[in-house]
Amino acid sequence: MRCMEHKRAAVIGMVVLVMATTGCSSPRAPVAPQPSGQPSASARGSAVTTEFVSKRYGFRLALDNGWSSSDAEAVWDGKKLQGVSSPSFADFTDPTGRAFTVGAAAVPKGTRLAAWRAAMVRGVHPGCTDTPSAKSTTLGGEPALEWTTDCGDGSHITKIAAVHGTRGYMTIFELSPSAVTAEDQRILESIRGSFQFTE
Repeated sequence: MRCMEHKRAAVIGMVVLVMATTGCSSPRAPVAPQPSGQPSASARGSAVTTEFVSKRYGFRLALDNGWSSSDAEAVWDGKKLQGVSSPSFADFTDPTGRAFTVGAAAVPKGTRLAAWRAAMVRGVHPGCTDTPSAKSTTLGGEPALEWTTDCGDGSHITKIAAVHGTRGYMTIFELSPSAVTAEDQRILESIRGSFQFTE
């Protein structure tokens, strides 16, 4: 009998101990969900972008909100360079006067990038002068050449040429008369970095 009482007391003691321990423990903090692989708003930065897709020339790019855009309406022959408001170029402008244009023209299969850039130098606007050399870069994953143009009006013009498939691509980034700022450079690099060929 005494043995049974001792066992019952031990069991009751254990139950009381477990209940006391459970009652005193704090509730478990919720587990934060694991990231899905998409960058968060803070990781992406504060700039909100809008994607543009050109059906005429087979490319897409991203622009900061506030830019206006229009696709090319006519085919460019790849001879004379044309800028903002040309129906043969896709045009992008922001409220501060920055402009970015993209044109593409058919080129013979096997056309080299240097030859395409030389053709673009020959097609420069009258009164404008291109720098004799160009630096290597990329556009949509393709090798590209970047250089500047002086038109004598204080504007700053950066050009990027690339060849993709059977098309030669030409982009022009133009700033209204002013010194190039770090923000201008960021915007150009953001657009160039987002550029992708869709064909």
